[in-house]
Amino acid sequence: MSDSDRVPLTEMEGAALGTVIRDGPITSYAVKELFRTSPSEFWSGSAGAIYPLMQRLEKKGLIQAQKSITGRRKSKTYVSTPLGQRVFRQWLTDPERAVAMGFDPLRTRLVFFNQLTPEERNHFRTEFNAALGNLQPFGGNTILNALHDHWNHARSGVLDRYYSLLEHED
Repeated sequence: MSDSDRVPLTEMEGAALGTVIRDGPITSYAVKELFRTSPSEFWSGSAGAIYPLMQRLEKKGLIQAQKSITGRRKSKTYVSTPLGQRVFRQWLTDPERAVAMGFDPLRTRLVFFNQLTPEERNHFRTEFNAALGNLQPFGGNTILNALHDHWNHARSGVLDRYYSLLEHED
């Protein structure tokens, strides 16, 4: 990839561009709905930002609008450009970005857990593990659900390790 192809993407831009590549041609509304119905608060809470984001991706030359008709309404669908595909692949395979801290509601809370009593922490641990056991956020997609289960098992392990460290501190 040439230096002229290096267009920095935010995580949200990368996810939206990936959605256009995977599902396109696709409308901004359809992308917004995918984000809105995401099992992650990070993505679902950002759904309103999709329209300006799609305009930015188009302005950067990463996606291209096509006029289409949905039912009786005129609409605009988007497809990826060759530059968009190259930039997306660069974003997708960037190990430094993939290992970045990113948004994690559990990690955010753990920073403050020493403010809780041991009883409050134990109650949280019980409720947290119960909530993890009830998640099937990807409907019938068995591969994504299995990966999600594994990820949640790791998160539960992080919580257990944190509790162990706190016990030595108390």
